[in-house]
Amino acid sequence: MFTIQHAKIHFNQENTPVSDKFDDVYFSNQDGLAETHYVFLEGNQLWERWVNYQEAHFVIAETGFGTGLNFFAVTTLFHEFRQKYPDSPLKRLYFISFEKYPLPLDALQQAHLAYPQFSRLAQHLQQHWLNPIQGCYRFHFDETTLDLWFGDIAENLPQLGDYMNSKIDAWFLDGFAPSKNPDMWNEQLYQQMFRFTKPQGTFATFTAASAVRKGLENAGFNIKKRKGFGKKRECLSGQKTQEKPTALSTPWFHSQPANLKEQDIAIIGGGPVGLFTAFYAGLRQASVKIIESLPQLGGQPGMLYPEKMVYDIPAYPEILAGDLVENLIKQLDRFEATQICLEEEALQIEKHEDYYEITTSKQKHFARTIIIACGNGAFRPRKLELEGAENYENHQLHYFVTNLEQFRDKNIAICGGGDSAVDWALALENIAKKVSIIHRRPQFRAHEHSVELLQNSSVEIFTPFIPERLNGDGNTLQSVTFKQARGEEEIELEVDDFIVSYGISSSIGSIKDWGLELQRNAIITNSKMETNLPGIFAVGDIATYEGKVQIIATGFGEAPIAVNQAMAYIHPEKRIQTIHSSSLF
Repeated sequence: MFTIQHAKIHFNQENTPVSDKFDDVYFSNQDGLAETHYVFLEGNQLWERWVNYQEAHFVIAETGFGTGLNFFAVTTLFHEFRQKYPDSPLKRLYFISFEKYPLPLDALQQAHLAYPQFSRLAQHLQQHWLNPIQGCYRFHFDETTLDLWFGDIAENLPQLGDYMNSKIDAWFLDGFAPSKNPDMWNEQLYQQMFRFTKPQGTFATFTAASAVRKGLENAGFNIKKRKGFGKKRECLSGQKTQEKPTALSTPWFHSQPANLKEQDIAIIGGGPVGLFTAFYAGLRQASVKIIESLPQLGGQPGMLYPEKMVYDIPAYPEILAGDLVENLIKQLDRFEATQICLEEEALQIEKHEDYYEITTSKQKHFARTIIIACGNGAFRPRKLELEGAENYENHQLHYFVTNLEQFRDKNIAICGGGDSAVDWALALENIAKKVSIIHRRPQFRAHEHSVELLQNSSVEIFTPFIPERLNGDGNTLQSVTFKQARGEEEIELEVDDFIVSYGISSSIGSIKDWGLELQRNAIITNSKMETNLPGIFAVGDIATYEGKVQIIATGFGEAPIAVNQAMAYIHPEKRIQTIHSSSLF
């Protein structure tokens, strides 16, 4: 199941949130923020380590996001560090947190009222708070990046994969008390922590329970006891001082042991067509795994234009791209056994006697058949090539827009002349304080109707101009200077946010080396969606054949064909039959 449960909570007399399930507080009744500073920030000696840190990134992992209080505190502290030491090699903080039962938005908002000093961070988190769908979601906060994993940490932590071996600098062990939540505090967690921790990396926790101490010691950490916070007598901290020679030989260190069992169908690509393919495969009672290179399901519609209307979906006169993706995920929710592997790029395949071995950027998977549904392949935005642009990316400089509300009452400049740039300008006209669009040519490439609406709107239009300079201190962007494309005139626009819509570049990457018959960047199939390789099928925009029409609806029609043929390949003795959902539910 992809949709997970919200936490059920109440607030006690001290207005501290309390979990109904675990009968435990989210933070200290005495002073939650002071507890965070003492136990986690000081317990890991963060400030002292940052001062002497020589790498560009510092990585913290947390077991239990809760209200986000730990995250707000460490993000604020890191901002203070960057202000005091602007020339430090350490430029960015990465915070990885795991939460099995996320708070509903209204409870999150109420909890945040207790800490008005974090109001800016809290509002940003609330604006982007998502329905609790299992998987990893990335949020950007100035110098900090938050990867928030929804779901059971026992399932999600291994998905960090071998890439994160010896990469985490510090741990905040902050689940509910071991006596209340024994399922989280276990040997597997401690061993995986050790595996992912850097040499000399640390952990800190509020508890001093003997089982926790022994478990961490057995995993390889050096442990020390500290005076506890408030009424607590003791708490623990520790360090990874040396590698255990045998650490990587134990079987559970495989990222996902379940991957050693072959699935019926591996679907490469988690966009709309990939999601519907997985749903129909579920109808056929196939075991299914989706492998997606992005950090979330939905492909380009979910990542690039979730708030744009789509008009060519049957039975929907119009639907937001984001809503389409959400509906497809809900539809797939019916089949709990479907496995989702995010942020994994499929690199190579190897044919064995009766299954394929798929090597990704994180691990290996095994499947009897493969259905490729990766659209136009991996996509990347065409970036702004100006000095210092990377300093503002993801917090003021945007290449993707996933939430219009984040721009409310702000000064927005948009660069580009295609459909996306014009559509964003029109969509933001009544949300932002001021919208300007800048294009290098006098004429826009967008649809004529959209251009007409733009010319009759309140959006300021500047043509032909190109961006010349980003004006800011490296942390905060204040304005952008534009220069006339064929002249010397310059204009400077004050901005709160700068959206660059130069289009995207896509590539099928390693797929081109798999031995598939290709036509440009598409895989040639027959009417059964079969490729030239046995047991491998293609659907959606990645597939091509005579008369192909490249719309989402076409891919939805191709999905059942590919699934039926895949099941016939797996079970040649069985007759292919069409499955109708109306006969099943």
